[in-house]
Amino acid sequence: MRFSILFSMASAVFLYSLSPLHAATYTLTEIDTFGGDTSTAYALNDNGQVVGSATDSSGYERAFLWDDGNMTDLGTLGGTEATARGINNDGQIVGDAYVSSSAYHGFIWENGTMTDLGTLSGTSSRAFSINSDGEIVGWSNNSSGYTRAFLYTNDNMNDLGTLGGNNSHAYCISDSSLITGTAYVSSPGTTHAYIWEDGTMTDLNIFDGKRTVAWGINASGQIAGHVLNDTDQWLAFVWEDGDVTLLSTLGGDTSYASSLNEAGIIVGSATTLAGESHAYIWENGVMTDLNTLIDDPNWILTGASDINEYGQIVATGIYGNQTRAFLLTPVTPIPEPSTQLLLISAIGVMARKKFAY
Repeated sequence: MRFSILFSMASAVFLYSLSPLHAATYTLTEIDTFGGDTSTAYALNDNGQVVGSATDSSGYERAFLWDDGNMTDLGTLGGTEATARGINNDGQIVGDAYVSSSAYHGFIWENGTMTDLGTLSGTSSRAFSINSDGEIVGWSNNSSGYTRAFLYTNDNMNDLGTLGGNNSHAYCISDSSLITGTAYVSSPGTTHAYIWEDGTMTDLNIFDGKRTVAWGINASGQIAGHVLNDTDQWLAFVWEDGDVTLLSTLGGDTSYASSLNEAGIIVGSATTLAGESHAYIWENGVMTDLNTLIDDPNWILTGASDINEYGQIVATGIYGNQTRAFLLTPVTPIPEPSTQLLLISAIGVMARKKFAY
């Protein structure tokens, strides 16, 4: 009897370990507004804090921090609107805010204070991502009117250059200080996704020079983005050490990759056979419509923006004909492989103790 019970336990753990993460269902938490009609979530950290923008009763977009149901308006830089686009595990937030009716600057917000990051001698800038060291990336106009990717560190905004053209953008920085985005290879010309490391911007040079954009990068250097194919449709891809994989769609023609976590799990949006945009999760070669993993039929999840290390996802959807941000939390998160091995090892130890005599 004892052996049968232990064997059953080991079998259960083994079968559970084979279940993919996206087989889990999710609880959905709506992120409200400041009295307006819409809210949009762009990023979250491993503490489940979410940032984005939400409209107020006057229709202005305000940057927000959502923390366990509490919404905080982050303020502006003197104008009327702001958007929060990135957050690290220390709660430092980056984004952009209007400084006048026509110009906006990137900012960092921490401990209740929003600080202007300035520009590369131009009129406007935007900050998109911040890593665990407080390094910030985004883009800014320069004095010539061109748009340049920047790295903001030690209170200095540094131009990252281009791939030969005049313009570039930086969208994500990893905790290992790897940067990705898109840059022109000629002027005027096409844009290529790149990886920036230790002062050097390197063209990924994939898909025979087709137009590519990269939005996410993790500490190991995996990059998620999308490519414009021969039929002028965008398709999501993942790049790693020179190898590239297309993620397909949800039955339609297009897909976009927004973010990936350290496990290489990707989220974004893709069209269905009916031509609708739906949020997805991609893991181990399988793209799954997130709408199939929630219980509320009143929601249409149109796009996923970010995923953290616990599998929580932020995204935007339609509820009651209004655009709302939401947080998805796995109901039954799959344990890490190390945890699975510990469980199996523990059962093995129990078996040896029970049957040593």
